[in-house]
Amino acid sequence: MDAREAAMLALNACQRQGGWSDGALKKQLSAAELSGRDAALATQLCFGVLQNQMLLDFYLDKFSNIPLKRMEGKVVQTLPHSAAVNSAVALVKAHCKNPRAAGMVNGILRSMERSLQNMPVIPQGDPVAYLSTLYSHPEWLVKEFILSLGEEETAQLLAADNSQP
Repeated sequence: MDAREAAMLALNACQRQGGWSDGALKKQLSAAELSGRDAALATQLCFGVLQNQMLLDFYLDKFSNIPLKRMEGKVVQTLPHSAAVNSAVALVKAHCKNPRAAGMVNGILRSMERSLQNMPVIPQGDPVAYLSTLYSHPEWLVKEFILSLGEEETAQLLAADNSQP
């Protein structure tokens, strides 16, 4: 098991079981017996996906013909943190039930790769929805922050919340 596989399995456990990410990741890292460097990569991948889940889902939804809610969980968790398309396709083949999922993952990632300079724009008409998607925070929380701090300060707060400590 490599770092990407450990991260994908931890993300899947969080989604299926509603578990805490640190516990699910710790279990996967222990089972994988990864080197310190690979464990750090798996940790960064897992927490990075969770921290940016709403933004990643926004972009993935724009490149997929199938709604994310209809996809097998492991397919969705493989997409965001794949540094290499082949690695993602191999993970899907190894862990997903649908035999056509690997082709779909390949198509979505290749399409995103070709569009990196022209990614879809997050609609900015509604500041709450925009900031919620951009910074992957729930709309109810963004709304409360905007009421208390205003849009500009809220954006700064959300950006700081998503930055590395």
